[in-house]
Amino acid sequence: LRPGELLYDADAIFLGELHDSAADHIVQRLIVDALSYQLFLDLRAEKGENAPSMTNVTPQQDSQNKVAIGVEYFARQQQQLIDEFILGD
Repeated sequence: LRPGELLYDADAIFLGELHDSAADHIVQRLIVDALSYQLFLDLRAEKGENAPSMTNVTPQQDSQNKVAIGVEYFARQQQQLIDEFILGD
């Protein structure tokens, strides 16, 4: 991205952190929440619906756009559990 461009328009976003920094974790959460909320707003506008009429609908379920989060702090032995969670098994 260039200065003035929206973070939402990026293909990928990489966030660094100090592992024991609560402030860094808060900023990471704010960015993920903002991206997900923007997907919800786009989905709502696309369907011509208002938020209250879209109960039980999330951008991840109903939008062609997705927010995917990759993290580096899981051990390889946990991968099967993570895959099962993502796939809904």
